[in-house]
Amino acid sequence: MRNVTKIKVLPRLVYERIAAGEVVERPASVVKELVENSLDAHAERIEVELAAGGKRLIRVTDDGCGMSPADARTCFERHATSKIDTFEDLELLKTYGFRGEALPSIGAVAKIRLVTRFRGDERGTEVVYEGGRLVRCVEAGAPVGTDIVVRELFYNVPARRKFLKTDVGERRACVELVKRMALPNPGVAFHVLAGGKTQLAWAPADELQRCSEYFSSVADPLELTYSSPAVGRVHGALWHPNRADRANRSGILVFVNGRSVDNRVVTDAAAAACRGVGRPDRFPQAVLFLELSGKLVDVNVHPTKSEVKFADDAAVRKLVKAAVTRALAEAGVDLAAATPLGGGYEPAGPPDRRPSPAGRTEETGPAYIDTPDDVPFGVGDGRRPARVAPSRRPGRLERTGDAPAGQLRFSTEAARQLYERAPFEVRGQFADSFILVEHGDKLLVIDQHAAHERVIYEELQNNDAEHPAASQELLLPPLVRLSPDRAARLAGLLELLESYGFRVEVAGADAFRVLAVPQIVKTGEEQAVAEEVLAELGDVGEDKPLAELERLARATVACKAAVKAGEVLGREQMRNLIRRLLASPNRSTCPHGRPTTAELTEEQIRRWFRR
Repeated sequence: MRNVTKIKVLPRLVYERIAAGEVVERPASVVKELVENSLDAHAERIEVELAAGGKRLIRVTDDGCGMSPADARTCFERHATSKIDTFEDLELLKTYGFRGEALPSIGAVAKIRLVTRFRGDERGTEVVYEGGRLVRCVEAGAPVGTDIVVRELFYNVPARRKFLKTDVGERRACVELVKRMALPNPGVAFHVLAGGKTQLAWAPADELQRCSEYFSSVADPLELTYSSPAVGRVHGALWHPNRADRANRSGILVFVNGRSVDNRVVTDAAAAACRGVGRPDRFPQAVLFLELSGKLVDVNVHPTKSEVKFADDAAVRKLVKAAVTRALAEAGVDLAAATPLGGGYEPAGPPDRRPSPAGRTEETGPAYIDTPDDVPFGVGDGRRPARVAPSRRPGRLERTGDAPAGQLRFSTEAARQLYERAPFEVRGQFADSFILVEHGDKLLVIDQHAAHERVIYEELQNNDAEHPAASQELLLPPLVRLSPDRAARLAGLLELLESYGFRVEVAGADAFRVLAVPQIVKTGEEQAVAEEVLAELGDVGEDKPLAELERLARATVACKAAVKAGEVLGREQMRNLIRRLLASPNRSTCPHGRPTTAELTEEQIRRWFRR
């Protein structure tokens, strides 16, 4: 006879541990719930202390309203809340959570000691809760506010501990989470201590200052604000796209009604509004706070509410684009002149006119601008012509198969033929960003930044600790400050950086002194290049293999030291760059995969003019 499994109700301690897994995934989950409770209690200062990345100890102390003795005990009961009474209240909820709703879950897999005192009470309350059981609840002396200590997370669920990252990895996740929560609450002071060292110390600030603190930004952000009576309001900070240094959308932070969320509708709208301004392969850096009616937002699509859905995506997209567009316009960006991204060429009437470097007015086009011919690339002697802003920002060249007439196409084959079937003739520079080369029946367009980036990257491959790249000592070594997270990651890469020409020493908990930079860095740009390289490498993950770290370091140094778009080049400089590119085995793309070469055939050009 077949066995029949009987359905039974699990013991309370078992189902509570299972339910805890939905709320408590790692130490950062605990920090999130406790800090949210502090914010809901109107705290003006929140302190977080971690030991072993939060695995051994998490302590959150606030100066909020505190809890009465009855609330202090009830908050550990399942489904206990002071925020809602009916299901419909969920649509109007303006808090982070229901005060105490996460404490039973945390208490099921950890040991908790809560000490709290309600404002107006003479005495406080101490509650000890371990493994889902109330150990004691007694009167205690305490300041107004709440102090919660969580010890030995997952002590009774050892299998869960195996899935946690290293102490350093968990600590970083906790600190990053606190930073994200601090952004929409600039009036609150945040302090994070881990391993006896201060990881974060943010005093109350205004919104723009708090956003700058998050990105450790040197440049001031643009203020962003826009309202629509039918949809809501957007405010926050936007960095000028010319200063954007992100290769993806990770620099666009989105908050909906004060909660950090992931939403492609918002990030895509912000990126689209900046399209044609700045480099086409980069994304803007922004902090966007959306204040929307609860009826327009569904926060229950993800267990941790890290994702949201909108009732009207189009309306939200329009709101965000309008906000970003207004911020750019108020900053003086000529949006009408910005070149949309795309590969097609559309004749648009008479050519634009712009002032030439000599003060004359000349037609924009592929005319050669004469500069000294004896200036070689890669020598930090400061003789390279000054950087000039391009008259038009080049659009992105689209990758195509059989490109229609009038459309540039990437051509690895064209690059190979260019380098293997000399001679070629440099005809000039277009938009101060592209080198025009005639080769047979083709007009080749070389991206000067991508080409120089590839050249430097290949040459750096010959360098290591025993054969470092040539350096130039700095008479006044600049000090570069990074966020605590970036500084911790960068500290392990200083020896690798020295292989590529940087000599950097630690000058404090989050500061570095740059003693030397690669010889290829242009005079006058040493500090700017050093800051960009150190900041970008500070974003590199700690768990990457050495070969990957070396590749990323080379690519970063090459990108920041290479000639930039908008820099006027002499004829010999252009020839020298192409000759060096010739020797590269991967000459068709830069280290990031962007093309160095595109082509227009004579036949395509003739079709343009109907010949």
